[in-house]
Amino acid sequence: MQINYSTDKHTPYGGLIIINQLFANNGISRLINLYLGSRGLFAQYSYADVLQSIIYSQLSNGSALEDIHELKKKYLQQSFAVCSADTALNSIKDIAIFNEAHLSEEGTIMEINHHPQLNNLLMAMAVKTKLLVPNQSYCADIDTTILPNEKDDAAYAYTGEKGYNPLVASVGSVPVYIEGRSGNTSPAYGLLDAIKRIHEQFIKQGLTLGSIRIDAAGYQSAIIDYCNDNSIKYYIRTKSSQALDDAIADTIEWLPVKGCIQKTEVGETYLDINNKGILHTIIVSRRRNAKHENTLLKDVAPYTYYSIVTNDDEQSEEAIYKFYNGRGASEQNNSSLKNEFNWAKLPCSFLHQNTVFMIVAAIAKLLFEYLKRHTHQHIPGFIDNIGMELKAFINKFISVVAKWITHGRKRFLKMFTTVNYHLLLE
Repeated sequence: MQINYSTDKHTPYGGLIIINQLFANNGISRLINLYLGSRGLFAQYSYADVLQSIIYSQLSNGSALEDIHELKKKYLQQSFAVCSADTALNSIKDIAIFNEAHLSEEGTIMEINHHPQLNNLLMAMAVKTKLLVPNQSYCADIDTTILPNEKDDAAYAYTGEKGYNPLVASVGSVPVYIEGRSGNTSPAYGLLDAIKRIHEQFIKQGLTLGSIRIDAAGYQSAIIDYCNDNSIKYYIRTKSSQALDDAIADTIEWLPVKGCIQKTEVGETYLDINNKGILHTIIVSRRRNAKHENTLLKDVAPYTYYSIVTNDDEQSEEAIYKFYNGRGASEQNNSSLKNEFNWAKLPCSFLHQNTVFMIVAAIAKLLFEYLKRHTHQHIPGFIDNIGMELKAFINKFISVVAKWITHGRKRFLKMFTTVNYHLLLE
């Protein structure tokens, strides 16, 4: 077999050139610099250059910050600015703000970092890309996720793992708020303050926070009162109590849930959560449990019970049950951030710096969701499943050989593909 070699400057990541032009057309770079400001008069790279270098590295299968160096080797600097990994790391440290220290009831110090500047940029990016549209109402899923690591300020979480316990809020597959938290920060701690900040960001962007879905960490009277006072519907997993057990035991009517693989029934009961004489609606689900193991009621075999508290008085018990279960998408988001956008490989030694990286990675995840939708809309049949994972998107969209050609005084991009990438820029 004869092999011929060429020293022509081709790039294997031609899709990134199209993406960069698409972002430029949509004002993504301007938006980043608007929110983050200038790196200084003599800085070679703007904050937009730095963030996009990190994002483009992740969109080309980079698994660590150092992989930015690979972009420089792929002849992409002919198309857009690519900073060094050192510049990216130094910029992350420059953008970082100090944590807030909180003292737990046990006397331990918990640290929280909600970085309003970057979180405002994250939400503004969702609106800029039209993933969220002003004057529309949205449901935010709010959850914390354990991020095991051995960083200098890592702390043991309630699971026994050492690391961080960041809070993530998302609308469907779109992250809209990230809060860095030390591992020893309880999921319930400061949750009302986080909800208030999320709500404020929605209002700033002309959006309506119509509802929230949270696990049992959100089962707090202050959160329920805040939602009621601000016309926000809530769907919150309840915590076990004798009063709740008694209320569930008094449930009279059980209705079958359609479409469940395992037979499930739902019922409705009421409970005075705040001890203020106000009854709150509790939607209870139960499944037959052959082992007679019960997570909520101790002595009512053979069922396993779960319940949520809600102020939704419009939907049926079955509809509310199914709607709450839709929050499983937030767990998929957390998994994507960890495994596809490198939360599992944080580049810095301290939480306040790694919070910057986590939010930048969330911006990358948001832009990834935008790219899938935009491509699906403008190149019919090219991307059939907008739920595709990053690796599949890289193989299908990013990995295409491209070369800049100069002819006369004109310069044009030659792409070695039959896909009509130009349709994305029209």
